[in-house]
Amino acid sequence: NMKLYKSKKLLNIDNNAKTIKGQKYKYMTAILYLAPARESGFNVCAMASIGCKASCLNKAGRGQMGSVQLGRINKTKWYFLERESFLNQLRIEIKRHILRGKKKGFKPAIRLNGTSDLPFERYKLENGLNLMENNPNVQFIDYTKISNRLDKKNKIPKNYSLTYSQAENNLDNVKKILKTK
Repeated sequence: NMKLYKSKKLLNIDNNAKTIKGQKYKYMTAILYLAPARESGFNVCAMASIGCKASCLNKAGRGQMGSVQLGRINKTKWYFLERESFLNQLRIEIKRHILRGKKKGFKPAIRLNGTSDLPFERYKLENGLNLMENNPNVQFIDYTKISNRLDKKNKIPKNYSLTYSQAENNLDNVKKILKTK
């Protein structure tokens, strides 16, 4: 029964020290936290190195609470087992985030991979557009260790800032990416 996996809330809004700092620049940041690597039984971090797994922020702050971990596992299962309804819920929460930010005088920013590395630019909603294309006036930001996500042919939406993340085992990829920029 999928109801067991569905969470009432996917996005975490300005609930960590880093994103709260953005408020003085008039940004309100929403982050999607999933269960990293294979902690849910599904792999959301295809290129996670040993060092990346060891230093993951998954259990930082409130993340260490059992209820938070269970929530992240449930969200991850929902994403893999019922992706369409997951993406629709995410779309709804993004719209709410945008409206809430406008009311408070903040520009919305969204990070879909707080503790994951999934290619959200590839996932289309019913209208044939991805979450970024459906929200062209919102800044999306993420990090990735999947170097081919940054290939020009993949056409990352203009409002999606994707930064390559260095690890102890990917210096060659870092050098290649720096040469192409």
